[in-house]
Amino acid sequence: MATDTQRAVTPTEKKEKRYVHIRWLIRRDMLEVLAAEAASFEFAWQEEDFLRCLRQRNCIGMVAEQGEVVVGYMIYELHKAKLHIINFAVSPSVRRSGVGAQMVAKLVSKLSDHKRRHITLETRETNVLAQVFFRALGFRAIKNLRRYYEDSGEDAIYMRYTLGDSQDGEDQTPGEMPEKWDARCRPIGDRRERMEWLGPAPEEPEQEEQEEEEDEEEDEEEDEED
Repeated sequence: MATDTQRAVTPTEKKEKRYVHIRWLIRRDMLEVLAAEAASFEFAWQEEDFLRCLRQRNCIGMVAEQGEVVVGYMIYELHKAKLHIINFAVSPSVRRSGVGAQMVAKLVSKLSDHKRRHITLETRETNVLAQVFFRALGFRAIKNLRRYYEDSGEDAIYMRYTLGDSQDGEDQTPGEMPEKWDARCRPIGDRRERMEWLGPAPEEPEQEEQEEEEDEEEDEEEDEED
């Protein structure tokens, strides 16, 4: 099967590190996100795939921005004990410059010993670059998922980062960005639409993000009680 690794930057090509601002994904970002998606993945998401995910109550979208240009994005789910990455990419022109590592660090900063301690994801078995990238940042390969991807029938590698693990990514060498590793946004929990992401960019993203996650946690606890 052909993959996007043909377009990958070789491991010996080092670039100057880029520092980015990571904020909420909003509606006006979609053109840049879709362009990066199409340039990164053989089985690329369409806009409706992003919309379907972001309408789920526990699904969060964020972008990495340099200046006024979106150079990366990630979609992840909030669960009681973990964050689960379902889509993650960096624009080809800025790969191997530390953008992906900063995005992962943003997720790690959301973990805590008393709440969510894990970050999980699935990546294609043939996507060795993604596996190397995440291992360099402290993720471990946990198990093989047979015929996980419906688009190709390919197996997936299930990977997990655990807060406080001995391989916690101290040597965070920027790596090549992954191939697709999504489950096409499985419906989870209440199906009521979550459309806050369509609004204007928040003036204080960190504060708004914290308030949003607290609301999500309260919703999850209420669902569990029901």
